[in-house]
Amino acid sequence: MAKTTREIIEAHERLVKSCVRLLPSENILSDAARKALASDMEGRYHVWFYGGKQHVMELVDHVTGLAKRVFKARHALVTPLSGNICDLSVLLAFTKPGDAVAMVSTSAGYPLNLERLGRRRVPLPFDEASFNIDLAASLDVIDQARPALVILGSSFMLHPIPGISSIVDRVHAHGGRVVYDGAHPFGLIAGNHFQDPLAEGVDVLIGSTHKSFPGPQGGIILTNSDVVDEEIKVVAGADPDSGVVLVDNPHPGRIAALGIALEEMLDHGARYAGQVIRNARALQSALLASRLKDRVAGMAAGPTDSHQVFLRVADDEGMAIMKALEARNVLVDAGVRLGAAEATRLGYVEADMARAGECIATFLDPGTTAADIARSKAIVDELAASHQDVVM
Repeated sequence: MAKTTREIIEAHERLVKSCVRLLPSENILSDAARKALASDMEGRYHVWFYGGKQHVMELVDHVTGLAKRVFKARHALVTPLSGNICDLSVLLAFTKPGDAVAMVSTSAGYPLNLERLGRRRVPLPFDEASFNIDLAASLDVIDQARPALVILGSSFMLHPIPGISSIVDRVHAHGGRVVYDGAHPFGLIAGNHFQDPLAEGVDVLIGSTHKSFPGPQGGIILTNSDVVDEEIKVVAGADPDSGVVLVDNPHPGRIAALGIALEEMLDHGARYAGQVIRNARALQSALLASRLKDRVAGMAAGPTDSHQVFLRVADDEGMAIMKALEARNVLVDAGVRLGAAEATRLGYVEADMARAGECIATFLDPGTTAADIARSKAIVDELAASHQDVVM
């Protein structure tokens, strides 16, 4: 007999709760944010055309104000339904078909299909040793290609991006815009434990609200420029009177949950972000102390400064490694990126992350005995069972 929807949901929840959760692109909502997400606002619109919307409209204004406070920005849009919508918003606002857009290659960054949208991709040189852009080479590319838009940031992000002010100066010199895609370190930026891209001069900061930032799935667009804010509102502002482009209904239930998450960040965001980084470094150190040490990526620039740690793997290895770890109740992705954000929310500290790293090393060592694997699996089960509730 086929499963019901409820049975599928319950099976998923049992699976996740049985695992050490190290997915860098995911996080967990607090009970308060989860309740807001499921509130009556979830089924409502946010425009005055419909009756009974005074509190919904108040909510959107309130959460917008919270976003400006957390990220120290003059303007904020909380209407995007995802980080992808944020990317599309800046692309449509600042470029036209045929324009050049500079960003890291899809192998290190977000696989945004620029060509399908009629834009020309200009790859920014990427330094594999530090897992960051090659600043000098990137400045040369910008000078030569004169892109209308530069998008900084990547899906593999261990350290702050160097030389942002220099990049901004070069791009502004030919009339282009600079956007910082902070999808992965967004929660660390909010907690003042990463670079502050807006203070360094970028035109726009965008980010996902469900990776290192512990909110519902969605996105935020931030800027200090009145002009840029008006340009972006045209495509992402969710204002029917101005004409809808990318966002019609921004889902007020999501915005309610985002508001709770932003208030949590105002309350203890710095403590959370600092613990995330300490946990990621403890995980990284455990891997460096194992036979996997030569696979730990990005060490040329020192220990990770973000929630991420990752292993160098061949193109055909990642999926097999992910499945092997999942079979032993450790969740990572097929890029073998490991993240510390959700674990931190669940109360893991450095010692827990070190134990998790040791278990991963055991599972991935071809010389490990069955007895060693069994002992490590027991540790993983203990870690998962003792970290079930959001505590930070």
